[in-house]
Amino acid sequence: MKVICKMCDKTIEIDENLSSKELKILKFIKNYAEKYDKPPSFREISTEYKISLSAIDRYIYQLKEKQYIAKKPYKSRSIVILKDIPCG
Repeated sequence: MKVICKMCDKTIEIDENLSSKELKILKFIKNYAEKYDKPPSFREISTEYKISLSAIDRYIYQLKEKQYIAKKPYKSRSIVILKDIPCG
């Protein structure tokens, strides 16, 4: 899927297996971690996109399955980005 970056106006190629919502959440995680030096909680992601915590859990699970992120089970704020996205 080709996406136009809103920051640099370049057209970048993203894996087609990412939905637009997954891409937005991945960008949010990356930007939040850079700004605060820690990954966001599920509640912070949920508040940002105004969707339920169970939906966030599903998106995080899908991103883990697609190997974009890793997360330690039963630990808060343990999201680690494995595959970086250009122009996050």
